Amino acid sequence: DSEAALQKAQHIALLGFYDWDFQNDIVTASEGLKTFYGCKPDEKLTFEFVVSRIHPDDRERFVQADQESRTQSVPFSMDYRVLLPDGTIRWAHDQSEVTADEQGNKTRMFGVIQDITERKAAEQQLRFTQFAIDHAGDAAYWMGPDAKFTYVNELACQSLGYTREELLSMAVPDIDPDFPADIWPDHWNEMRQKQSMRFESHHKKKDGTVFPVEITSNFVTYDNQEYICAFARDITERKVAEQEREVLMQQLKERNDELQSIVFTAAHDLRSPLVNIAGFTGELEKSLRQLEELLDAQRLGKQAVEKIDYLFKTDIAESMGFIRFGSQHMDMLLNGLMRLSMVGSVPIELSPVDMEEVFDGIIEGLQYQINENIVDISVPNDLPDCIGDFTMLTQIFSNLIDNAIKYCHPERDAIVEIGASIQDDMVKYTVTDNGIGIESAHLEKVFELFHRLDSRQEKEGQGLGLPIVRRILDRLGGSARIESVSGLGTTVHVRLPRA
Repeated sequence: DSEAALQKAQHIALLGFYDWDFQNDIVTASEGLKTFYGCKPDEKLTFEFVVSRIHPDDRERFVQADQESRTQSVPFSMDYRVLLPDGTIRWAHDQSEVTADEQGNKTRMFGVIQDITERKAAEQQLRFTQFAIDHAGDAAYWMGPDAKFTYVNELACQSLGYTREELLSMAVPDIDPDFPADIWPDHWNEMRQKQSMRFESHHKKKDGTVFPVEITSNFVTYDNQEYICAFARDITERKVAEQEREVLMQQLKERNDELQSIVFTAAHDLRSPLVNIAGFTGELEKSLRQLEELLDAQRLGKQAVEKIDYLFKTDIAESMGFIRFGSQHMDMLLNGLMRLSMVGSVPIELSPVDMEEVFDGIIEGLQYQINENIVDISVPNDLPDCIGDFTMLTQIFSNLIDNAIKYCHPERDAIVEIGASIQDDMVKYTVTDNGIGIESAHLEKVFELFHRLDSRQEKEGQGLGLPIVRRILDRLGGSARIESVSGLGTTVHVRLPRA
């Protein structure tokens, strides 16, 4: 009876039930069903009322199915939307049967209804998720403990040349030569332990072509079943690019080694004639002094004496000075080139470096220049350490502090400040001075070979300090940048890996 059906419906957590007596046109419905359709307390739940609540897009389909059920005595089963007065849309699953008397007359319809709004939302989300996976940019595979595929997306089928049905009848060893059946159990256990992994492997197409892939896999448990969910990305182009890069890097290394050897050899060989020039210049000066002494002993006319005096003290002396200066300058440049060429070949020992110790040693070594130029240098006590080579780091910051002292401003006391800050996995050190600064036009050129910071050439130097700094930093995985305002000062920013 209706009351027993109501209790049964409530027991199995259904939304409600209805019992439609055709002969008396009476509809008996549970209170939950009335509430679902938005009945007021004094309203009756009639067929017309229900039809008025059904979403317009589902109404015709509902009425047609209801007529077929009543006229043909076939079960009625349908999902449809209910549109409530406040605009809320709910989903209902309606299932009913029509009964007839002994004469075959349809007497009543009994049905139960479930509110399936949440289920429909979940199904919609599932369809969206399925759509997203099917159209993902990577091939997707789900597999169980036996390595057999339980799901593959469309891109997996396209990348391997199999149909979905074919792949779902296969296992990982069929498409991945790096994972034969005998090592799969170990991989499964490793995945269960790590939960997530990223690694490179190979996939084999249906036509036998093997190509490299990068796989991102996760170990998941769903409905008490364990799976590996893996996404595979074709990295053929990346591998080709990596191989080309390796070839270019090797060629670059060979060219760099060759250039370094040429520079070193040239610098070394050119020093031999410079030694001769310097030596014979000294001999020539000695001979000229002896000649001058001999001429002084002879009785010469006044005009001849004046001419000889001019040649010795002005013309010849000036020429000798140019020769001496030129040979000394070239020797200095060649020494610098040899030091620059050696930067790339000297072995380095990367380790955490105490930067306070580095700066203490530099300041001690430059103490004469500091005292001579009356320079105030400040170094904080809490300098962060970096990863590098102690000797090379000393060379870097010695060059920078030496430049700060060398190019101090003549009209004010020289100040040099050392600073540092941590930026993620790097440390940024700064060397700031209040010297003559650098004109903006020269900022991009200061790291070029032989470029002098002082265009007037009044300062000693080879124009190799900053190129050597950059070369060393390249080897240490660091970088350098300069900020400067002409007439006000300069700041050099040096970034190095954090210890």
